[in-house]
Amino acid sequence: MSIYIVTATSTSDDYKRVYSSSATKMASSYEDAVACAVEFYLEEVSDCEKFDWHDATAFNEIVDANRGDFRNLMTGLFEYFESDPEGMFDGEYVPTTFQVSIGDEQGNIELNQSAIAELAFEIRNSTADEE
Repeated sequence: MSIYIVTATSTSDDYKRVYSSSATKMASSYEDAVACAVEFYLEEVSDCEKFDWHDATAFNEIVDANRGDFRNLMTGLFEYFESDPEGMFDGEYVPTTFQVSIGDEQGNIELNQSAIAELAFEIRNSTADEE
């Protein structure tokens, strides 16, 4: 099974108080990853009312043309948002205040449980020595 990691990073650009946060979602196909990315973009656009000062004509055309086809709608909207992220998500003090990335396809991720446990024991032992 393939895994795609979708990460959205948001940066507020309040004067001299830059704050960043991120959220992630996992998808089992690239098409689902695109849908996750579009969901992140749509949430950001609706929360920040970006279309109040950004021309939404192209966005509306994509939605109207693809009402009956979810995959084409998601692909069109993803390309729309990705085509000009600096233009739509442009801050006063931070150049880009919102961006989304889709991580490359990965196979099943196997954890090395013994190495993780060993590291935990090492840290535990080093902190016990300090007491």
